[in-house]
Amino acid sequence: MVEAPLTCDVLIVGGGPAGLSVASRLPDDVKYTLHVASVVGRQFTVTVLEQVVNDGQGRTSLISHLSQLESAGLVRLTHVSPELNYRFRNVLVQDAAYASLLASDRQRLHLAVGEALEWSYPERLVSRELAVIPSPPA
Repeated sequence: MVEAPLTCDVLIVGGGPAGLSVASRLPDDVKYTLHVASVVGRQFTVTVLEQVVNDGQGRTSLISHLSQLESAGLVRLTHVSPELNYRFRNVLVQDAAYASLLASDRQRLHLAVGEALEWSYPERLVSRELAVIPSPPA
């Protein structure tokens, strides 16, 4: 029997042999944080994630999720000041997490992320800085 080669998507977010993907071993709430981050973009702030994830647990829970994603090698902390800023270790990780979202979830998250960006950075909206953020992969 010849097996098909595994794709990056399968290795990162799942769908292949049990226990193979990195994300499949993460708790559901941590996977959700990964998916929200993938909609925000390659680089993302805790400020925006906190508003979209809004799990009622607060920033401490979100930092714990991000620490687990960092330990799994999926994201890394890039800046602490002026605010916590993370980045996907590889664009393929972001692409795989984003591609694993259902279209309806993707649409809902895009709306939530847009509202969070507008609320968090109103000065960037006035300067049209938010208008030049590259759109996520399709």
